[in-house]
Amino acid sequence: MSKQMKPLYEGEVTYVNSTYSTSGGACVRLRLPDLSDLQTFEGHEGKRYMIALVEIGNDEQPTATAPHKKERLGALCEWAVLRCKEPLFWEFLNNDPVFSGNDFVDSEQGAKETITYLSGVNSRKELDSNQQAGNWFKKNVMGRWNQWLETHKRVQECV
Repeated sequence: MSKQMKPLYEGEVTYVNSTYSTSGGACVRLRLPDLSDLQTFEGHEGKRYMIALVEIGNDEQPTATAPHKKERLGALCEWAVLRCKEPLFWEFLNNDPVFSGNDFVDSEQGAKETITYLSGVNSRKELDSNQQAGNWFKKNVMGRWNQWLETHKRVQECV
């Protein structure tokens, strides 16, 4: 026996923006057409929903848009993105002689700015497309990080 599905909300919404934070995760903000539509959502905080969005044109008809494909990050960029989120990596950047002369790193953004500046790129994506920057990054960031981790682990074991 199947349950009859009744949508919580049916209507037009406008995409406003999307954000990401390590504490709150990925969020999408939608604008409702009328203030009274907010009542529909009261008391539903924290509940999970399935959502399907179809873009509509000025003629109020669905548009034939292809699904958005997420661009795959290169290996160096992906590694950099993951490390920049780690406080232990920030500690490494603050203590390694190659990086310690720069601004104190205490955030993901600070780590990103430090490695892009020192690698001579505007974006971590360029680490995969700029061979010179990628080679420098592998030797001076990835290599030194692995060495630092080993030393750091040994020091922790002795404490």
